[in-house]
Amino acid sequence: MDLLGTVKRLDEALTNALGRIAELERDAATRGDIDARRSSIEVGTPAKGGSIKCYFDPFGDKQVNEDAVNEAKRLLALAGGVPLPPSEVKQ
Repeated sequence: MDLLGTVKRLDEALTNALGRIAELERDAATRGDIDARRSSIEVGTPAKGGSIKCYFDPFGDKQVNEDAVNEAKRLLALAGGVPLPPSEVKQ
């Protein structure tokens, strides 16, 4: 191994690492924006048949949010849990 070859490999590795760091910093900034818009609600109670926690975007599409909650309730029911019936939901 020659010294010049080692220096070139180290330089390439450093360039790749700096590129990866820049990419991760961009992703972290984007994730912060996404996480800032993420909210959650809890449906049901553990003592009365189970509970689920649903994450949604309060500024997003209302139908998508409702579908996410309904799907989580369906899955809770499949698992043997009992979410609150619609008649108990306060509007």
